Amino acid sequence: MSKQVKTGADARTEIKAGIDLVANVVKTTLGPRGRNITLDTDPYRPPVNTNDGVTIARELHAPKDKPHQETGVKTAKAAANKTNDVAGDGTTTVTLLLQAMTTHGLQQINNGADPVLLRRGIERAAAAVVEALKDEVVETKDLEALINVATISCGDPVVGKLVAEAVHQVGSNGVVTIEDGEGEETTSRIAEGIELRGGIQLPVFITNPARQEADVTDVPIFVTDHDFTNGMEIVRLMEVISQMGHKSGVLIANSVTGEAMASCAINKAQGKFTLIPIKVQALGEQGQAVLRDMAEATGARFFARDEGNRLPNNPQDPRDTYNPDDFGHADRVIASRDRTTIIGGAGETEARIEELKAQRKNSKQAYEQNAIDERIARLQSGVGVIRVGGVTEAEREERKLRVEDAINASKAALSNGIIAGGGAALYRAATKVQKDQNVDLSTEDGNGLMAVVKACFEPIKQMAENSGLELDKADLEKVLADKKLTIDFYTGEVVDAFKAGIIDPSLVTLSAIKNAASQAALFVITEGAVTAAEDDSEKI
Repeated sequence: MSKQVKTGADARTEIKAGIDLVANVVKTTLGPRGRNITLDTDPYRPPVNTNDGVTIARELHAPKDKPHQETGVKTAKAAANKTNDVAGDGTTTVTLLLQAMTTHGLQQINNGADPVLLRRGIERAAAAVVEALKDEVVETKDLEALINVATISCGDPVVGKLVAEAVHQVGSNGVVTIEDGEGEETTSRIAEGIELRGGIQLPVFITNPARQEADVTDVPIFVTDHDFTNGMEIVRLMEVISQMGHKSGVLIANSVTGEAMASCAINKAQGKFTLIPIKVQALGEQGQAVLRDMAEATGARFFARDEGNRLPNNPQDPRDTYNPDDFGHADRVIASRDRTTIIGGAGETEARIEELKAQRKNSKQAYEQNAIDERIARLQSGVGVIRVGGVTEAEREERKLRVEDAINASKAALSNGIIAGGGAALYRAATKVQKDQNVDLSTEDGNGLMAVVKACFEPIKQMAENSGLELDKADLEKVLADKKLTIDFYTGEVVDAFKAGIIDPSLVTLSAIKNAASQAALFVITEGAVTAAEDDSEKI
C-alpha cells in the first residue's frame, strides 16, 4: 500500500484542521444552553440526536482525500475516548481544551518557537493547573449534591434525581446499568447483581454497537478456572446449553484461546449460537476467589482444578459431558472489554458474604483485607437499573446517552468530590497558575504556559457564547475572588455554585486537562506525518 507523507508546517496544519473539525462540531453542545447534533450514519437505525461529545466525535471523519486531517480527527477522538474511559463525562470539554492548546501552540511554532521547550511548558502548566484545581475540590456524600451533578449532566431534573438516587444507593464502586423502558417514562430500581473485572476479548461478541457491549438475557452461566483451548470443549458446552432450551450462554473462565475462542467467534458470527467467553482480570489465588464468588452468585457449580473437577474430554463417551446442574443462571449479563455485570443471578450470596467477613477478620495483611472488602462490596451492593423511556426510538436513544453521562458524573462526584461548575473552577485555577508561575511569557516555556492558561479560559467563554451572553469583566472578577462562585448561564448572574447546584465532578475536569495537554504536547513536537494513500480502486 502506498503512503502519503507530509512534513513541517504542512503536516501540522493538516492535523490541526482535523482537530478543529471535531472541536467545532462538539463545542456547540457545551453548557446548559448547548445544542444537539443529529447523527445519521447507520442505514439500519434511525438518526440519533445527542449532545454527548464522545458519541458525536466517534462519528466524525475527515474527507477521504484528506488522510492527514483524519490523523487530527483521530487525535481528538483519542483525547475524548480517554477522558470518557476515566471519568465517563467531560468529552466536549477535553476536545475544546485540545483545540485551544494546539491553536496557540501552532501559532508559536509558526513564529519560530522551539517545539521541545514549548512541549515542556505545556506539560509544566498542565500539572500546575491540576494542582490548583485540587484546592477547589469539595468532598461530598450528599444526595442533593449528586442530584445536582446528575441533573447538570443529563439536563433533566427528573431523570437526574433517579440517577443520583441509584448511584447513592449502590455507591461509587457499585454498578448502574441502562435498559430500554417499555413506555414513555424513565424509571429506576435496584436489582441483585454484581460486577466482574474482565470482559469480552473480540468485537464479534458485541451485540450493542452503540455501547460496544455484549448484552444477553436469560442465560446459563458456566464458571471454571480451567483454560479452554480445544474447540470440541466449546461445542460440548453449546450442545448442553441448547438442550436446556437456550440459544445463548456465558462462559466465565481463566482463559479461552486458540480453537476454543475461534469456535465461539465463528458460531456467533454465523448466528448459530452465542456463547460469550469472559476472561477474569485477576491472577492466582485472587482470580480463583473471584471466580468462586461468581459461581456462588449465579448458582453455578465451580469447576476448580485444585478440587479435581476436570472438564469432560471423552467425545466417545456420551456420559462424559456436562449436566444442567453444572450451570448457573442470570437474568441479564452485560459485558464490555473490561467489565462484566451480572444481574439477577440465581445463587445465594448471603452465606458467601458471611464467609468472606470471617476471612477478613482473620486476615493480617492489609492488601488481603482490601481485596476481601472489594469482593464483599461487589456481592452485596446490588445493581441500579435505569429503564429509559421515550415517545420514539430516537428520543429514547438520545435520553440513554444523557443518562449514561449522568451515571458516570454522579459516580465520579461520589468518589472524587465536586468543584464549582460552569467553567469557573478551571478559570480560577488557570488564573492562579498564570500569576504564580515564575515564567518569562516571551520564552517558549512561557508560551507553553499560555497555551494551557488560554485553553482553560475557553470553556467559560464557550458556555457564554452558546447561551447568547457576553461575559462581564466585573462578574469575572467576582468569580475569581471566591471559589464558591460561578456564572449561571441561564440567567447570566453570578451565584453560589453549590447552593445553585451548578457543580461538576472534579475527576471530569482533571481528566480533561491531563488528556488535552498530553495530546497537545505531542502535537507541538510533530514534524511529519505518514498516512496510507487514498485507495483509488473503487473509482475504477
